[in-house]
Amino acid sequence: MKLYSLELEQSVIGSILIDPDLLPDIQTSLPPESFYSVPERVAYTTIASLAQKGSQIDFLTVSDELEKSHPGHGWLQYLATVAKNTPSTANVLSYADAIRQYHYLRRVYHAGEEVCRSVMVDGALSEKIAAAQQAVGRVMELEAGKGPRDSVSIIRDWMDHLEAVQQADGVSGLSSGMTGLDDLTHGMKPGELHILAARPGQGKTVLALQVAYHAAMQGQSVLIFSLEMQARELMSRLASTATGTYYRNIQTGDLCADQWQSITGFVEKITKQRLYIDDRASLSIEEIRSVSRSHRNRHGVDLVIIDYLQLASGDGESDVVRVGNVSKGCKMMAKELNCPVLALSQFSRGVEQRADGRPKLSDLRSSGQIEQDADVVMMLHRADDASTELIVEKNRHGRTGSVWLQPQFDRMRFSPGMPPISLDEPAPPKKRLRY
Repeated sequence: MKLYSLELEQSVIGSILIDPDLLPDIQTSLPPESFYSVPERVAYTTIASLAQKGSQIDFLTVSDELEKSHPGHGWLQYLATVAKNTPSTANVLSYADAIRQYHYLRRVYHAGEEVCRSVMVDGALSEKIAAAQQAVGRVMELEAGKGPRDSVSIIRDWMDHLEAVQQADGVSGLSSGMTGLDDLTHGMKPGELHILAARPGQGKTVLALQVAYHAAMQGQSVLIFSLEMQARELMSRLASTATGTYYRNIQTGDLCADQWQSITGFVEKITKQRLYIDDRASLSIEEIRSVSRSHRNRHGVDLVIIDYLQLASGDGESDVVRVGNVSKGCKMMAKELNCPVLALSQFSRGVEQRADGRPKLSDLRSSGQIEQDADVVMMLHRADDASTELIVEKNRHGRTGSVWLQPQFDRMRFSPGMPPISLDEPAPPKKRLRY
């Protein structure tokens, strides 16, 4: 099968020479690299360069410029012949579209070659699969039209986005299910990396699963990578979260008839949702990205959750470098999949040595790279047994602040809460903060 058409490429050049006003419409969808034949690619690039300078486009100006950059090719005769053989300028956009399709086919062909080469070299199977998916992913991005866009198309998308935000009461991304948090972040938006950090036992996984369950019940496709807990344990926690059944009873199987009925209802609901869990330990960030790409192609993906960053394997001679690479991989994955990524992270022990125990961004364990990559950094701080402060310490696109939650770990969830009352200060009005 032919992977290019010289006639089509020459017809586009000829059409532009006959009617230079056609160039802007052609340039919108046809970059120079779409041309297979070198003379046609050079001619197209030269014409575009002249247009950018505001120069006149005709046979003499184009041939003169070509002779300066690529002398000795008889460019004036070439241009005259190309224009003479052009069937019709009316079909030039169809010609451009066909050239672009040939370009896609060549990219597919080269991706196949790249996959074959990766199979033949030494390396782990997971690395070869990841390389193959990356090669195919680059072709898919090309087909999806990734790259520079003109202001008209961007404004159109932005206006649609603005209308959607207005209708959603200011939540432009995926809702966390917590109104107070959504007020600060406006939801988890595609391409964003959200970090949820805390010391062990503060409720990172509880809160992440609560967000996952809410998203799944809203019809979103949620993919969870649990590097620490088994899928069965996560499902037990989800059942407790959703039904309010004591987690202890679910663990022991000591359930009354009403609790069994609640569990049965939960099973009926959750099995109809698109909630997926990968509980393999020690996955590398490249493996996580590879699995996520494959999952997106088969099931779609609206939210990826990683529990937790420090357990993902990666390259680096130290924990700082390794975790930094994992963090960068998470951000790249969010942009590549065009969905939010919620990654859990641990704090260093330095937070425990502070008098008030209140965390700071500098407490993010192993790497300051996490702070740099994250769009939103949230921190859990247990003020007392009845009050947990969810601190939004960094928000690239909005306000920072705190949301108070009431931990109910016996039922694996957080409820709306209030800040603790100090004995040295008057009690605040008895008004519950928004969840």
